[in-house]
Amino acid sequence: MPKQLNDVYREFQLDLAALKEKVGARKPRILLHVCCAPCGEYPYKQLLEEGLDVKVLFYNPNIHPIEEWKLRKHNVEIFSHLHHADCSYDDTYLESNWRNINSKFQEDHCRMCYQMRLDFAAKAAYEFNCDTFTTSLFVSPWQRHEMLKISARVSGKKLKMPFYYEDFRVGYRLGQNMAREDGLYRQRYCGCIFSLGESKYSDKIIKDHINSITAADIPRRYLRETGELVPIR
Repeated sequence: MPKQLNDVYREFQLDLAALKEKVGARKPRILLHVCCAPCGEYPYKQLLEEGLDVKVLFYNPNIHPIEEWKLRKHNVEIFSHLHHADCSYDDTYLESNWRNINSKFQEDHCRMCYQMRLDFAAKAAYEFNCDTFTTSLFVSPWQRHEMLKISARVSGKKLKMPFYYEDFRVGYRLGQNMAREDGLYRQRYCGCIFSLGESKYSDKIIKDHINSITAADIPRRYLRETGELVPIR
């Protein structure tokens, strides 16, 4: 996105001081989109400690295969129960969106994924009478952080719903330890069918989901920056 256009969207991003000033004396209400339970641990804890009223939303139509999606949703339910979180769930599942995407580049896949989820989160924030929204994706060191910020600003502009920004990566390890202590399932790939093939654990993952996916089902993709295949990690 051109720098000048990015600057236009910047007004739809808030920090903590701006958020509290915006709502006055009452506690700000924020929607936290969670991609999975382990990534939700630290952001949820941090937002509560900052004095926010947190509404949690699980929305991840990109998780492949369906058994994996069910497992991640179930663990968000466990997380919600353990922490007494106000949590809602959306059961949309759109595997075909990723299988049929007209691009072979990881950057395009990530942008589509971010924008769809953040558009949904901004809309949900409006429907749940929240003042702002954010996502647990900002806790992961593996995500495209700057692309996420731009996507969130764009979503905020569409719905006139300000996006709350905080770099949760500082708490990534703490969140993983919290998830371990809570007995939560900690997945080993981002979620989409491409990322499954790019995980060094792909053979085990496929074996665990043998009834729904095989190695032959998994397409490969490329880095736009180099034109090379995305490396296995």
